[in-house]
Amino acid sequence: MKRFALFAALLSFVFSGCEQSSKESANSNGSAAQTSLASAGETVIKVPTVQCNSCASKVEKALQGLAGVKSAKVTLAAKTVAVSFAAEQLQLADLEKAIAAAGYDANDTKRDAAAYDALDACCKVPEDGGGH
Repeated sequence: MKRFALFAALLSFVFSGCEQSSKESANSNGSAAQTSLASAGETVIKVPTVQCNSCASKVEKALQGLAGVKSAKVTLAAKTVAVSFAAEQLQLADLEKAIAAAGYDANDTKRDAAAYDALDACCKVPEDGGGH
């Protein structure tokens, strides 16, 4: 009887140690995943004034010129740009400012007037006599 009680206590101790180790492992893996997610940012920005492939290229280049931008892809039909970036280096406002500096509206950030004036006619909105 004593052997059985001792054996049961030993098994209980071993399994509780394994369970704690598994929880710690899961927590440390979860923390690593959360840290990774926190450092990687992804966003979609409305770019309503893009008109053509030339516009898309200019917006993508403006964003890719920022340190910390991993990728930028304009979807003309939706007039949006999907951006993947290092969140510890950049914020949404930084991305919007880069697009505006290239001559395009970005969400609620208005385009730089001088940059817009320098765009090709095909890259200007129809109200300004541009577009295709």
